[in-house]
Amino acid sequence: MTRIISSFNSNADDHKPRSNMKLELPNPPPNIIIVDDTVDLVRVYARFFEMAGFKVIATFFDGSELVEYVRSLGSDPAKMEEARRSVIITDYRMPRMNGGEAAKVIRELQDSNLTIVLNTAEDTSSLQIPDGLFDGVLHKPFSITDFLGLLQRLSREGKGPQFQGRYLQEERSVENSIQG
Repeated sequence: MTRIISSFNSNADDHKPRSNMKLELPNPPPNIIIVDDTVDLVRVYARFFEMAGFKVIATFFDGSELVEYVRSLGSDPAKMEEARRSVIITDYRMPRMNGGEAAKVIRELQDSNLTIVLNTAEDTSSLQIPDGLFDGVLHKPFSITDFLGLLQRLSREGKGPQFQGRYLQEERSVENSIQG
């Protein structure tokens, strides 16, 4: 599946497109599991990923809900396989159980077989996260290009969800014509 998107500068004052991107999703694309305590943000992320061609298989509003879901997968091999082809994108600061605590429990339950990505607006050095707890970090706000870049890096490192495919090709032919 190929989609053309515009990539935007991250500077809030400059929303001019940098270039056109030819977006090639992995084939098949990984499933997405979203965890964030901000209900509206979960809805936005779900729509964001669905519009980009990903399948959102679960959303949760607290780390404890995610842990309960992962525990339930042990009794269903088909659902466990679906989860192994997924990327869990979790916020860090949440009530009851934060993203770090949830990731730690999941790592112990699943022997690190699931891909867990931290999504935060905070400086990660202030969070004191143990090495290997998260497979990657997406800083809020992030673009689909950022997400695909993370998938590429994980794939090169032999990590990430179990899927194959190419991720992203940039076409900068229009870049110079989009000046403002």
